[in-house]
Amino acid sequence: MIGVLGLVVIVAIVVFGVSMSKHRPDRNARDDNGANRVPTVGPSREVRDVLERAVARGQITRSTADTIITSETTVAEQTHVLGGLQHRERVVASPTVEAIGYVGSILALVGVGFFVGRAWDDIGQPGRIAMLGGLAGFLLFVGLVLHNEDEVVIWRLRNFVLMLSTGALAGCTGVVVVDSFDWRGEPVAISIGLVVAAYSAILWGLRDRPAQHVTTLVGLLIASAAAMAWWGHAGAAGLTVLGVGALWALLGTTDRLPPRPVSVVLGLAATLIGPAITDQSFGRWSPVIGLAISLALLVIGGIEHEFVFTGFGVLGLLGYLTYGVARWFGDSLRAPGVLLVAGCALLIATIVLIRRGPPSGHPHGAPPQPVA
Repeated sequence: MIGVLGLVVIVAIVVFGVSMSKHRPDRNARDDNGANRVPTVGPSREVRDVLERAVARGQITRSTADTIITSETTVAEQTHVLGGLQHRERVVASPTVEAIGYVGSILALVGVGFFVGRAWDDIGQPGRIAMLGGLAGFLLFVGLVLHNEDEVVIWRLRNFVLMLSTGALAGCTGVVVVDSFDWRGEPVAISIGLVVAAYSAILWGLRDRPAQHVTTLVGLLIASAAAMAWWGHAGAAGLTVLGVGALWALLGTTDRLPPRPVSVVLGLAATLIGPAITDQSFGRWSPVIGLAISLALLVIGGIEHEFVFTGFGVLGLLGYLTYGVARWFGDSLRAPGVLLVAGCALLIATIVLIRRGPPSGHPHGAPPQPVA
């Protein structure tokens, strides 16, 4: 009963989310006041004003200006007609089709998972591999068929289907290494992580596919952290996650791992998770590492005016400061009291600085210059 209710909730969430996408306002069809806007064809008002001023100054003749306007209007009309024909010829998937694709993918994955789990001994290793591997291949086929990623509906659906294909392949890899090689613990995690990272990276192909971007990094983190934990200890695993996350965020900021927002957010999240993993090895020093990383993110965000760095720095500071005070000072009231006073002082300083305004000569405080 619980499984059925959970499945119903998942289906309801999918249907609700997709149905809401139908009500997104069409920015191209309405103006700021919500009224239907008729697309203009030909040179814009600004271009026409420039031509009129050029005629008034004697730089061009009236005949030349009229010729330019007529020529540009003809080209714009032809482009508008061709664009309309191409739009009508293109098949656009509806939100209903998208919801059907989501629900079908989930039902297939849940069905195979229950079937393999309940018939584990009856179907044997070949049956388990065939079921999970077959589902991964089928979902891959469906995702590859949905090749028109110019349509946002198909793009979302393809991301989702290929992500479930990755999950099925991860389960199949686990069955192979456990049943065939009798591996346990870190070797299993390393195998699954490497397969997931490689498979997702191929599907991702440095395109705008956030789901495959996520699974690539997750697989890489699992494999590298498990390898370091197997070779060394939890401290090495945590520092590895921290380093991989920092490198990922750095490559994201330089637009080498598109899309940039996804790579930066994922990298910063891994950077903050890494210090927490080192707790089993470094003990009381683990919060210090987390606080240092959080303060570094705050500094970078302030210097580069990147709010995402500032936001993650604040989140890290909140988590690791709470964790550190609880671990270092126990039930003592001195540390919370000091933090309370310091926090109130900083808030008052913030109000004072804002009311004073930016310092003279600061680029953001300079008065706006009149435009000629």
